Amino acid sequence: MIKIKVPGKLFISGEYAAIFPASHSLIVPVNRYLTAEIYATNTNYSLIKSEQQELKIDFFNLNIEQKFSEFWQPVVSALQAARSYLIAKNQPLKNFVLDITSELNHPAYGKIGLGSSGAVTVATIKAILYLSKIELTNEDLFCCSLKAQREHFAKSSFGDLAIAVYQKPLYYQKPPSLDKLGLIQPFDWPSDWQIFVGFTGHPFKTEVGVTRFNELSENVQNNFCQNINHLTTKLYKALIEQTNPTEIFQEIADLYWRLDREEKIGIFTTALKKLILTARALKIPAKQSGAGGGDCGIAIGLKECQNELFNSWQKAQIMPLNLEVIT
Repeated sequence: MIKIKVPGKLFISGEYAAIFPASHSLIVPVNRYLTAEIYATNTNYSLIKSEQQELKIDFFNLNIEQKFSEFWQPVVSALQAARSYLIAKNQPLKNFVLDITSELNHPAYGKIGLGSSGAVTVATIKAILYLSKIELTNEDLFCCSLKAQREHFAKSSFGDLAIAVYQKPLYYQKPPSLDKLGLIQPFDWPSDWQIFVGFTGHPFKTEVGVTRFNELSENVQNNFCQNINHLTTKLYKALIEQTNPTEIFQEIADLYWRLDREEKIGIFTTALKKLILTARALKIPAKQSGAGGGDCGIAIGLKECQNELFNSWQKAQIMPLNLEVIT
C-alpha cells in the first residue's frame, strides 16, 4: 500500500491579487492533512473511497464527458490528468483502490477554507503515479495538477495546489500559463510568531468572492492589487528577516477592510467582523483568510497571546482552530 499525505493551506496575504499572474501572495501549509492510500487490484474497475461515499470508475476508459458531483469532480479531474500523463509516457494503466481521508473539513460544517480541493487533486495525482513507480519533481507535479484543475477552477489562484505540492510557506505568484510557472519561493516561518485561526461557522466558496471582485472597475482592481502587492512583499521580507510582522499585517487587514467598506463586495460577514474586532481589542491584528464572506479569520501574534485570544473568540461564538504553520 502506498500512502500520500498533503497539508491544508491558509492565505496570509494577497488573496484577491493572487488571481492575477503578476501579483504576489503569501500562503502557508498547516498541520491538518488529507491522506490518500492506494493499491493495485485485478478487478475490471477502480474504486475510490472517502469517509462519506464510494465511486466505481473504469480507469482504462475514463469518460471525460461524464458529469460528476461537486464532491467527486476534483478527484476525477486529477485521475484524468494522471491517466493522460501515464499514456503520454507509455506506461501501462492499472486498476486500483484509492482511499481518501481528510482532516481539512469540519464534520458539521464541511469545508472550512483549508484548500481541500487542491489537496485532493495533488494527493490523487501523486498516488496514481507512485503506483506506477513515477515520482515527479515539485515543478512537474504542480504543472500536472494545474492541468487537472484548469476547467473547473479557472478563477483559482492555484495556491492550494502549490502548498500541497511544496508543503512549505510560499511567496507565490499565479502561473501565467499551464506551461510556465510563476514565482514559487519557499521560506521558513519565524519561530517567534504564530498564526491564530478562528472559524466563523459559515463556509464560503472562493469563486463567489472572486466574481464579485472581478465586477469592480478596472481602476479599483488595479489600485487594490498594486497596494496589496506592495504590502505582501513587505510582509514577506519581515518574515524572512524575522522582524516584527504585525504592523504590516495590520496595514494589509486595513486595506481589505477599506475595500469592503467602499465597494461592498461582502468580504466581511457579521461573524467575521466579530472575529477581527475581538482580536484587535487585544492588540492582535486580524483579517480574513481567503476571499472572505465566511470561512476563517487569522491573526498573527506571539505564542503567549493564544489562550487569551481563543477564550475571547469562544465568548464571541467563534470557533478557534488549533492550527500551526508547517515550516
